[in-house]
Amino acid sequence: MAVTAPHFLLGMLNFQGMWFLGLLVNGVVIRVDDVIWPFRSFFYIIPYRYLNKAIYKTIFINTQPYEGAELCDASADPEGCPLGFTCPEQSSLQACSGVTGRQILTSLNQVYEAIDPDADIAANVGMVLLLMAVFKLAFHGALVVFCRS
Repeated sequence: MAVTAPHFLLGMLNFQGMWFLGLLVNGVVIRVDDVIWPFRSFFYIIPYRYLNKAIYKTIFINTQPYEGAELCDASADPEGCPLGFTCPEQSSLQACSGVTGRQILTSLNQVYEAIDPDADIAANVGMVLLLMAVFKLAFHGALVVFCRS
């Protein structure tokens, strides 16, 4: 952002704007399908979306079991146990999303698009590295243009 504006205050405002935009378009606050196309491109070029998918899967997928839920047989009782777990002691203030990490990620994916149980960690980290390289090249190109002017 240092080379995108002629004045340093405008560059700092651009920087703050990109951080705020990154917060909005990371897939947790707003779904991709709810945004019209010119603005939907930000979902693909800001790396927070890819980082969130990799981080959430890394945190939750292998940690088990979680308390507050019990495993059940979804094939034996499809109406009482559609997701493979039940929450026998759930109150209105208590959240119950599953027993295993995959169940929790699947439950949270229904509300938050960025939390994906099938996310490919290597692909998401690779996309972040690719975006980093593109932004670095763009920075150096803009810096050369800025210094020559």
